[in-house]
Amino acid sequence: MREIVESSERNASVGRFTQAGLVAVVILGAAVRLLVREGVAFYPADEARYLAMAGTIVDGGLGAYPALVAEHLQKTWLHEYPSPLRYAHVILAALACKLHGSVSFAALAGLSTAAGVVTVGATAALGARMASVRHGVVAALFVAVSPLQLALGRRALQDEVVVASCALTLLAFTYVERDLRFSAGKTLASAGLFVASASGFLALKETSALLYLSFIALVVVDALHRRGSWAPRVFLVLVPPAVAVLGFFFLGGSLEQGVELLGLAAASAETPYARAFMAGPPHRVIVDLFLLVPCTVGLAAAGLGESSRLRTSAGWRVAATFATVALVVAAGLPKNVRFTAAVEPLLAIYAADTLLAWSDGATTTAKRLVVMGAGCMLPVLASWAIFTRVFLERGVYDPTTVDLLAALDAVPHPGLMGLGTLAAPWLVLLACVTAFTVAWTVAVHDEA
Repeated sequence: MREIVESSERNASVGRFTQAGLVAVVILGAAVRLLVREGVAFYPADEARYLAMAGTIVDGGLGAYPALVAEHLQKTWLHEYPSPLRYAHVILAALACKLHGSVSFAALAGLSTAAGVVTVGATAALGARMASVRHGVVAALFVAVSPLQLALGRRALQDEVVVASCALTLLAFTYVERDLRFSAGKTLASAGLFVASASGFLALKETSALLYLSFIALVVVDALHRRGSWAPRVFLVLVPPAVAVLGFFFLGGSLEQGVELLGLAAASAETPYARAFMAGPPHRVIVDLFLLVPCTVGLAAAGLGESSRLRTSAGWRVAATFATVALVVAAGLPKNVRFTAAVEPLLAIYAADTLLAWSDGATTTAKRLVVMGAGCMLPVLASWAIFTRVFLERGVYDPTTVDLLAALDAVPHPGLMGLGTLAAPWLVLLACVTAFTVAWTVAVHDEA
């Protein structure tokens, strides 16, 4: 009985410490994102188009959507810009403008900022579902300071919203995967959550339909592994696309208009800009990720050879299947790291898995703290240095390979020089303190 009481007290203590680490990470993620929003120069291209569409809905309500679709199809100069087919983001952007009190770039950037904070929390939840709470807290730390996520979270674009939606849909899938095995009643609730999340994900951006292949792969792998009935799983993956299509029809579009908008979106991949800056070999998507988040990618790659809790859990199939298929799909898209941003939370979980495997292999608490301290603080400092150089000092808008290399002084590009920086030593201190807090909570207070 005494052992049971001691174990219960220890678990409660561990829970308090890990919760403290998670709270610190979320605070850090929110603080960084709010700070770096200042001084952003918005561009009269995609961002301006999102603002115009949101303004139309704010002024005319959803009843104005058919006119928005017709305008995009009729005006040929709009064909290279985001289309009303992305109705989920257009509606969210309109809501953000109403909440902000103005139709402005700041309102749309605020939506991206909020999505970034959601991504941090969803990463923590995913890590906990796939492996352990410690995995979730460390992975969330990496995402909180990721240069890619920070950059997307300050723009008036839809990219960070897509990342957050994808993470939430993955999280919903982990519940469906569990409930299909244990509870018919819970399955209905979790399936409804997955359908709602996946439908919204598909309605955010055309390329989401291709990334949705990753979710289809998850269902197939789960069915083969569990040897359960295929019927509920097939139904599960077919409903979200149907709901997304019906949503477009409900707003006033037609099948013919939807197909035409899809054709225009596909043609945009062949524009002079796309051919000049987003071509190249399939592995370019990995190269760009490595340029921005080298510590996360490196640790995740190292984790592939580790025998750890993630690799022996059901979560490993989810992470490995989704990340693999998503990267393969991204290799067939225009080569831009924005299209692989949704994979980063999973890579962060793998990176956390590597660190925890190394830490757990240490023989003393002091050694575990050293491993976790260095493993958490070095990626944080590297991420902040890369973000500052690329997106603050050099003002990179679209993180194509050539702009990333130029910003990092790997190739010459005089046009990117001398745009100023944001001095925030207190933020670096906060990041370091947070990283140490995470390291201490997971190294000194191991899970039972």
